[in-house]
Amino acid sequence: MMRENPSAEASYKWWVTVTTMMGALMVVLDITIVNVAIPNIMASFGVNVETIEWVVTAYMMAMSVMMPTVGWLGDALGNKNLYAASLTLFTAGSALCGMAWNNDSLVLFRILQGIGAGVLLPVSMAIMYEAFPVEQRGFAMGLYGVGVTIGPAIGPALGGYLTERLTWRWVFYVNLPFGVLGVLLATLVLRQLRPREVRPFDFLGFLTMSGFLVSLLLALSKGQREGWDSDYILSVLGISLLFLISFLIIEGKVKNPLIELGLFRNPVFSAITALAMVFGVGLFGSTFLIPLFTQHLMGYTPIQTGIVMLPGALAVAVFLPLSGRLTDRLDPRFPLTLGIALFTASLYWMSLLDLRTSYAAVMGMLVLRGVGMGFIFPPLLNTALGAVPPAKVGLASGLLNVLRQLGGSFGIALLSTLLVRREAFHRAIYAEGIVPGSYGAREAIQALEALAAKSGGSIVEVKARAMALLQSLVVRRAQVSAYDDAFLLTAVLTLLSMVLIYFVRRFK
Repeated sequence: MMRENPSAEASYKWWVTVTTMMGALMVVLDITIVNVAIPNIMASFGVNVETIEWVVTAYMMAMSVMMPTVGWLGDALGNKNLYAASLTLFTAGSALCGMAWNNDSLVLFRILQGIGAGVLLPVSMAIMYEAFPVEQRGFAMGLYGVGVTIGPAIGPALGGYLTERLTWRWVFYVNLPFGVLGVLLATLVLRQLRPREVRPFDFLGFLTMSGFLVSLLLALSKGQREGWDSDYILSVLGISLLFLISFLIIEGKVKNPLIELGLFRNPVFSAITALAMVFGVGLFGSTFLIPLFTQHLMGYTPIQTGIVMLPGALAVAVFLPLSGRLTDRLDPRFPLTLGIALFTASLYWMSLLDLRTSYAAVMGMLVLRGVGMGFIFPPLLNTALGAVPPAKVGLASGLLNVLRQLGGSFGIALLSTLLVRREAFHRAIYAEGIVPGSYGAREAIQALEALAAKSGGSIVEVKARAMALLQSLVVRRAQVSAYDDAFLLTAVLTLLSMVLIYFVRRFK
């Protein structure tokens, strides 16, 4: 059989890059773009926060459940067919979400979207990894990282624009032209490699794994609202633990397990997946905190928040390919160490945020964060996939993605709880300074009384307004301090993860 000429081989990998990055970008964009439209969807369907949460939660659960199945599905269908089918399902789900007539129908269609997304993200990574020669796979993972990191950055601005100028339905309809184009490119561009031997599907493993992931994600998403020590959350966590134990027992005995736990005996793969989980905490956690701080405390609009995050996304896009080149040529521990150090520094800088922080300074923090992310992704992904046999790349990709997703869910739950508790702590500390009669209280109240007096009213009314204003300032300052504590904790966790870099080594 004649081999393709070198120029044709070179052009193929770039066509693969365009095709697969389109799908990956759509998936991660959809996570953040929908969040901006949630208040409008609530008003449209007349539902409360507890009900609307399922629009987000159902999508994340469906994604997480499907990711570990990519190895088996890729063997059964071939990665080309699997990519095209998952992108078709995601696009169809997007169209149905845009046409949803009530909250229940929207949740159902979001599950369809999530099923497609859960397969699309890891299979895109596997296809790109296999399309590039061994000596360029770090660079390939850098390019892949561009798609999965820019999406969360531009999502708030794009979602805000579509919601304000059109309707919330367009946050779903925007996927349609790109989805159709992506399916067409996949059909024309991607090659169908020789299918591998298809093992029997491990239904028991899939059911117990799904039960574990769904119950764990449910507990993480509802823990802060229900109370972490409530009977409901403790019961859900107990169910999750039972499913996990059952899954581990089944996978240890079944002939053809869904997930080969033996992969975790490899210290490199185990270290990288642990790093991915911690990075998920830092990435998703900080992405969760930044829009809340800028919009709720600093008064930014969603579009302004998106604009301030955009240079950070561009920094990621610039440094990911550079890091990929370094990963191909140097020990991956070098870019990993540099990336985690810069990412940690950016989180520490964010822990110094206050209401007087300038727009330019916030932008600078996010640019530094983007540079750090750019140096982390390629060595992380390339080393994880290089640590497993070629036939297990699809499985490893699915595991890496789901563990990073779990890390992100844990990070958001952890930081949500921390915000509430640290705000209460700081409020109590600051409240001690405004005890009537204290020097600090007298100074503050006199200044505020002068300000309140400009609006007129009796002395009693002026004093009451001054005290109310002082109380609101205490609450606001306590909220700022709580966010600073959350950023600092995230920085510490990220810094501690550098210990895992010791187990990383280069694969050729």
